[in-house]
Amino acid sequence: MRPSADDRAASRTGITVTGRGVADAPADHMRVTVRFFGPTPNNTANFDDAAKAVVAAMQSAGIANAREVLPIEGGVGPNVAPTVVATIDHPTHEMIERLARQAAAALPDRTSHSSINFNVAAALFSDDCASAETRAQQAAIIDARRRAQRAAAASGLHLGSIVGVNESSNFLPPGCPTSPDSPPFFGGAYNIDPSAPLAVPITVNATVTFSIR
Repeated sequence: MRPSADDRAASRTGITVTGRGVADAPADHMRVTVRFFGPTPNNTANFDDAAKAVVAAMQSAGIANAREVLPIEGGVGPNVAPTVVATIDHPTHEMIERLARQAAAALPDRTSHSSINFNVAAALFSDDCASAETRAQQAAIIDARRRAQRAAAASGLHLGSIVGVNESSNFLPPGCPTSPDSPPFFGGAYNIDPSAPLAVPITVNATVTFSIR
C-alpha cells in the first residue's frame, strides 16, 4: 500500500526505529576446515604427514571430497602448514564428533612429539534459506513496530503507517548462502552447540520509519 499524502507529510517528523528478526534455515551441508599449528622449525614434514593422515581418515569414513589444501606459494615451506577441507552433506552432531575423534586418532605418532595441534572449524549452509529470510524480515518489521509503538506512547503520539524501510542482513550478496561454494556470510567458524539443532541463522535488521499523528 502506498502511503497517503498525509503520511508522506507526517514522515518528515515521523518515528524511525530499528527492529531485529532472526530465523533458522536447516543446515543441509557443513564445510569442515582442519588447521594445524605448532612450532614450525623442522616441523614442515610433520604438518604434511598430519594433513595427509587426516585426509585419508576422512575419505575412509566416506567423505570422498576431503582434500589437502597447500599454501598459496604452491608448496609446503617454512612457517606454513597445509589445511584439510571437506564438505559433509546432511550433517549431524554425532557425525561432527566422530569426525573430530577420527582426525585426532589418525595423526601420526611422531606429531605428538613435535607439539603439533589442530582445530576443526565448521561453516553451515542451507539449500534454501529464502523462507527463513522471509521469516526474519517479518520478525524485524514486527519488532520495529513494537518499538515504535512504545516510543509513540511515551511521546503522547499515535503511530501511523510505514513510510520507509532500510534493511541490512548478516549475509553477503547475492543473497542467502545456498551451497559450500557460496561466499560465506559468517566471518568465522560456528560454535556447534550439541543441545541445539544444526541450522543456519539468518538475521535481518530493518530500520523502519513510521508516520505519526
